[in-house]
Amino acid sequence: MVQELIDEGLPVLQPYLRSSVRIRESHEQSMPMIFLDPSHTLTQEFVALHDALA
Repeated sequence: MVQELIDEGLPVLQPYLRSSVRIRESHEQSMPMIFLDPSHTLTQEFVALHDALA
């Protein structure tokens, strides 16, 4: 799916964020992933995306 967006010339940010059940748990607990589970792979992907945008 991401490749289709790239092929259409749409801007796609990297790194990509994978889907995770932990995000749903984060929403249920009203707590950002970075605080809910700092060592989780998805948390690290969010940190990497933040760093790329900065």
